[in-house]
Amino acid sequence: MTRLTSDPPARGRRFGTAALLAACTAAAALITSCADDAAGPNTTVPGAVAFAPDFSSQQSGIVPLRDARITLTRVADGTLALDTIVPIAAGDTALDLSFTVQVESSEEQLELFIRLISTASDTVFTGGPIIVTATTSGTPPSPAPVEIVYVGVGSDAAGVRILTTPPPLFSGDTTLIEAEAFDSTEVAIPNTPIGWTSSDTAVARFPDPAVGRVVAGSTRGTARLTATLLTGQTATTSVAVQPVPSQIVTASGGGQTAQIGEALANPVVLEVQGADGQPISGVTLVASVAEGSVVPNSAITTADGQLSVTWTLGLTLGTQTLTAQVREYPAVTTTVTATANPPTAVGLTIVSGDQQTGEVNTPLPDSLVVLAVDSAGAPAPGATVLWTVALNDGTVSPASSVTDANGLAATAWTLGTLAGANEVGVNLEGQGTTTFFSATGTAGPATLVEVVSGDGQSANAGATLLNPPVVKVTDVFGNPVNGEPVSF
Repeated sequence: MTRLTSDPPARGRRFGTAALLAACTAAAALITSCADDAAGPNTTVPGAVAFAPDFSSQQSGIVPLRDARITLTRVADGTLALDTIVPIAAGDTALDLSFTVQVESSEEQLELFIRLISTASDTVFTGGPIIVTATTSGTPPSPAPVEIVYVGVGSDAAGVRILTTPPPLFSGDTTLIEAEAFDSTEVAIPNTPIGWTSSDTAVARFPDPAVGRVVAGSTRGTARLTATLLTGQTATTSVAVQPVPSQIVTASGGGQTAQIGEALANPVVLEVQGADGQPISGVTLVASVAEGSVVPNSAITTADGQLSVTWTLGLTLGTQTLTAQVREYPAVTTTVTATANPPTAVGLTIVSGDQQTGEVNTPLPDSLVVLAVDSAGAPAPGATVLWTVALNDGTVSPASSVTDANGLAATAWTLGTLAGANEVGVNLEGQGTTTFFSATGTAGPATLVEVVSGDGQSANAGATLLNPPVVKVTDVFGNPVNGEPVSF
């Protein structure tokens, strides 16, 4: 009788389990003990039996395993030579096989059968039966190939289908893709293991190949995602990945100039870009202004990453600002500026302050007010108005003013020293057409009496002078004062 026992563990060969997702050659290291006949004593000599497990599916590792059961049956008489269970601990990536087998001769054929048992106590993979040779010749036999096939839930599936289409993702995003196996009548087979792979793991990857949760990588692109059954059937979908937005640039339309209240001549085109300087699509770009308007004020970027807006300026002269922001990434912002100029005024209309009356050399009670209008008759803010005394020697302050947001400009008028008619002319800077305000100056308080005639006459006492004396009463500027009583 011959007895095979194991080599020391250091000489054992490793055979990769399904957890490795790989087919690898394994040789059981054996020690053979021989006797000349069945009744003789056992003697120990080295021996070996070799086999090479070959997993039919590269997705085999998605099924958690608990044990490997190996049986060897003598071909000659059908008796069992070995039936052993090798535990598979969580995290194991390989098995060391060392066992003792009793054989009848120095070279004997055995039938090998392998069963891999899941953590749910189900036989999920089998290999064989195949014929292997146990030998004590000193030369290890060539490993006999053993195809390991899946026999668990869904092993009879007709195919697999993907139930959800992944949305476009940004780097670091994750989404769950669902798939199911189905039988020949298109009915789903629950709990069938499905493995997941990506054509480009830099674009998208599956941290756990047994779960359809995909994580977007740092590389822009499109990855093909494949769901694979352990029996080989596949289904595919794809996912597009972009870097997260990192900046908004003004593609065109920045730095324009327009009149206040008017739309810029060209649209402002904004572009969202990633860190690679390429456009980002599918994000919401929001544009806002403190005054005026922007249309549209938000939109989802297209493939070119852009949003085109029409910007109508507010009524504040000078620099105005548009702010843009990515709604989903609020830290990504930019600003665009435009210059608001006053509208072109073409005419002036008197609003108030005309036809006043006042004492000479004093300010009139009401300011002079004009309205500047543009070619459409609308008020023209920001226009420069020039005021000039046209008749008499009065003054205006200020001599130059700028129309306000309502198109109005005003000045104060101090009349001249001569009683009677006064005029102030007003015109737009750079234009020759003049509009006139008029006012009437009245004499100030009586301060002087001047002899006009009748002075120096002579006559007898008690007689009436030939010419009555005549005097003129005036103010300090020599303007006649009417109605002032005079005593002689």
